Amino acid sequence: MNCPIDLIDTLKGQESFLITTHVMPDGDGIGSMLALAFSLRKLGKQVSCVLSEETVMPPNLRFLRGTSEVLKSSDVNEDVRFDVAVILDAGDMRRTGTVARQIENNCKMIVNVDHHITNDIQGDHNWIRADVSSTGEMMFDIISALGVEIDASAAECLYTAISTDTGSFSYSNTTSTTLDIAAELVRCGASPSRVYQEVYERKSYRSLKSLAECILGMRFECGGLVSVITVTYDNMVRNGVTENDIEGFISYARSIDGVEVAISLRELADGRIIVSLRSKKKVDVAQLALKLGGGGHVNASGCTLDCPLDEAYQLVADLAKKAVFEAGVTWTE
Repeated sequence: MNCPIDLIDTLKGQESFLITTHVMPDGDGIGSMLALAFSLRKLGKQVSCVLSEETVMPPNLRFLRGTSEVLKSSDVNEDVRFDVAVILDAGDMRRTGTVARQIENNCKMIVNVDHHITNDIQGDHNWIRADVSSTGEMMFDIISALGVEIDASAAECLYTAISTDTGSFSYSNTTSTTLDIAAELVRCGASPSRVYQEVYERKSYRSLKSLAECILGMRFECGGLVSVITVTYDNMVRNGVTENDIEGFISYARSIDGVEVAISLRELADGRIIVSLRSKKKVDVAQLALKLGGGGHVNASGCTLDCPLDEAYQLVADLAKKAVFEAGVTWTE
């Protein structure tokens, strides 16, 4: 994998950078953002890592060096100008939240790096690789091309980025190149055990209570080929959980034997529904998400619906049923 030379020339040639990722950021977005910031600063660049105003840094990622220095969009003076905005792991400009306005008004150029096949950001430099595991894998290539040594802190950020988007190297997007890069990051100082413990083994009791309720309320379609796990707003309030506490609930729905498509429906305070979609082998959930106004990857996508929870369930379940049928999978009710 070779990144575009003109993209590297821009990163080397410009002096001030605003780096951001999507709202409700994950390990891939945060890890890639921090690793690039470390590398550009080693080249003497001025760098600000900025997230949308409503975004909370996930607690299980706060072990990464640099997270405490990440700014909210309101922390950045409106008069500050940046040579380049680097948008990472975001399928469209709306996914950057309140940072989008600063990018539009305060940045001369846009560098868009992503591995979502549905990316439609029109930057000055767009490097989209839907065939790689993660933006972190692409960022490894960028940092290598910049000629910057990857130290232990950057290695841990990149390892976190790649491992979280591959399900600890268990998803079908894991390739031999992915594993080669992970091995190199370990040689650079990343600790697989530390990353796993920090990311996956810091569950609160309240999140487990919420999860138990969701699992007991799980529903199935297509004779068990489609599983739907629902997180109501009432559940979150009663159990005192945040969006970070319920991250990963969909993996339990996906792990059930016989399930091909897993769906998570999360109800927000304003009534909107956050939809997450996962598939194992045969169904392209990116196309399903596109029909709902969202996007993502073949095996992992999502969208937001502005309708009641029951309507959202029926809409998504009907589309999933059609997608499973069109994929050639049959079932008996």
